[in-house]
Amino acid sequence: MRHKYSNILNPIKIRNIVLKNHLLATKCISQELQGPEDFPAEGTIAFAENLAKNGAAAVVCTIGSFPETRGKTMFMSNFNMDDDKVIRYFAQMADRIHAHNSVAIGALSTAIPQDVSISEKRHPELIKKTLMGPLGDFGPDGRPNPPKPEISKERIDEFVKDFARDCAWIKTLGFDGVNVYMCYEGSLLAHSLSPVLNQRVDEYGGSIENRARLATEIFREIRKSCGEDFLIECQISGEEDMPGGYTLEDFLSYCEIWDRENLVDIYEIRAKNGELHHTSALSSPEHYPTTLKYAEAFKKRNFKALCAPSGGFQSPTDIDGFIKDGRTDMVAMARAFICDSEYGRKIIEGRDDIVPCLRCDKCHGAVCSVNPLIGKAHLVDRMYDNNPVCKTVAVIGGGPAGMRAALIAKKRGHKVTLYEKSQSLGGQLRHADFVEWKWSLKNYKDYLISEINKSGIEIKVGCVPKEDDLKGFDVIIAACGAIPKKAKIEGADDERIWAPIDCYGREKELGENVIVIGGASTGSETAAYLADCGHKVTLISRKPNIDYDNVAHGAAVFTEYVMNHKNMTVITSANTLKIEDAKKVTIEISKEKPEGPMHGPFMPDKDDKAEIKNGEIKTLQADSIVFSAGVMPMTKECFKYANIAPEFYVIGDSNVQTNDMWRRFMLPDKAPKVGGDVLHATATAYAAAMNI
Repeated sequence: MRHKYSNILNPIKIRNIVLKNHLLATKCISQELQGPEDFPAEGTIAFAENLAKNGAAAVVCTIGSFPETRGKTMFMSNFNMDDDKVIRYFAQMADRIHAHNSVAIGALSTAIPQDVSISEKRHPELIKKTLMGPLGDFGPDGRPNPPKPEISKERIDEFVKDFARDCAWIKTLGFDGVNVYMCYEGSLLAHSLSPVLNQRVDEYGGSIENRARLATEIFREIRKSCGEDFLIECQISGEEDMPGGYTLEDFLSYCEIWDRENLVDIYEIRAKNGELHHTSALSSPEHYPTTLKYAEAFKKRNFKALCAPSGGFQSPTDIDGFIKDGRTDMVAMARAFICDSEYGRKIIEGRDDIVPCLRCDKCHGAVCSVNPLIGKAHLVDRMYDNNPVCKTVAVIGGGPAGMRAALIAKKRGHKVTLYEKSQSLGGQLRHADFVEWKWSLKNYKDYLISEINKSGIEIKVGCVPKEDDLKGFDVIIAACGAIPKKAKIEGADDERIWAPIDCYGREKELGENVIVIGGASTGSETAAYLADCGHKVTLISRKPNIDYDNVAHGAAVFTEYVMNHKNMTVITSANTLKIEDAKKVTIEISKEKPEGPMHGPFMPDKDDKAEIKNGEIKTLQADSIVFSAGVMPMTKECFKYANIAPEFYVIGDSNVQTNDMWRRFMLPDKAPKVGGDVLHATATAYAAAMNI
């Protein structure tokens, strides 16, 4: 009898190397898991090892920097590869990956210089975007940097030899291959492929063959230095993200050039930019990841190399079908392995309880919204008691925090009862049932409910427990959530004004013309939902942008969706002055609009209070008003259950703590206020349940 996922699990041979399955773990957050150490610390090594242990046949690891490019690349590293003490740790990393029958691939983006350009001259009419990195075309202040000098033929020759020598060096440390970074117009190699950025008139520019020449020479030199059984993985975009850039057909032509000499073994195919590649539920359909189209076109050419599209792959059913149907050879993933530490084991066992990825992108801040083990998996055994005494546990609140706490406590051997005041579980995640482009959040909510239903946890819905109901419990975990907050603005306390959470599933009760006040993610998403439902929506943001608290790559895609929506009008840099009769809004709009992208965290916003001075006063009329003014933790409701049991915990939205590493990493100025998302719910639920 064939295994449920036999197409994923069958081994695959590349040259003389056997991969245990068809799953590749891409370069991701490893070096963000440590402190100032100038060597790969245990957290970094353990993370790479766990990717192999968790099912990845090949693990791509970020390598340190080499002397010839140190300080001359956007890919900085604290790890000096000319330090004997440092490289011993990389040898350990490779060994520990091999211990799980996986291969280790070193990502040498740090060995690609960025202090030079492929050509100083560029197509003036076609280039209309900034390029990646601190040494790109624009500095942090938005001002153009001086043009970088064109790389000379002599420097090209040095670069090719240095890169191959670095590959030989990591091979001696036990790495089985190299990842060559050439996607998103993010490196010299990527620029060399571009008909826009590469305007050279020598043998490295002009024709497709010439534009491929720099990469071709590097691949050849790697083969010469490292031998035939050293894997070369090319990380490349399937097309270029600019007018006049290389097309999918051009990409296939590059592959054909390199395939003639059998130079590349695996193409990790990425989207044309980071926003589309790090997919959100809006930017990528659930069962057709964005980059699969590139793999399908690749497969039709019958190349000797293998393709591994990356970005948005997780469902083993989908992946197995893609491989079975010949639409791809492998898939490359990071988030699938991050959000479930048993992903590979569950595939082998044919299980259907894989933790869904939210596509929230917080793993770019070295944490995961749904997997609290990231960054501390190697520490858990010493952080918590692994043999707890069985206790009776009452969890009050059936939202994401309460459900997760109940599941973890049950898994630890406790007897758990879950109380929920409404008639169904899910809490505020239930709003995802009504939004097509929130399918990832809905999947997670449904996953939690499914796990609760089959766990043996006693469930009491439609029930607000009283003190007598809770007597005799050893532990009470209160997850009462939060309620919408009223803004301190004249007229905002009118009961006819809608809170965002109340709009979902009740959109027909709102009038045709709706004003949504509040441009952060909650208000912006509610406005988009109502516009999708056919309402004419005006979104008012006090800041110069919308969705400004969302740091995900996909946020730019969402902002574009909102700005181009036929039913949407967006007004930014606008203070709401007063509301009359729950139908009329008076605002003050700044006369000075900052230039730049609409998406928030990456756009300068010096005035956090967004006070508008000397602006235009305007009054807007609507049939209904929605005000997104934040939420108020229901801590008082939780405290009603204190002193009933010997142990008492408050989790989720009811307990706003400053323990959120993601916000400190990505948005240091936002650290004092956290909560209100699945990451916070998961982290606090895990902390409470694991301490019982």
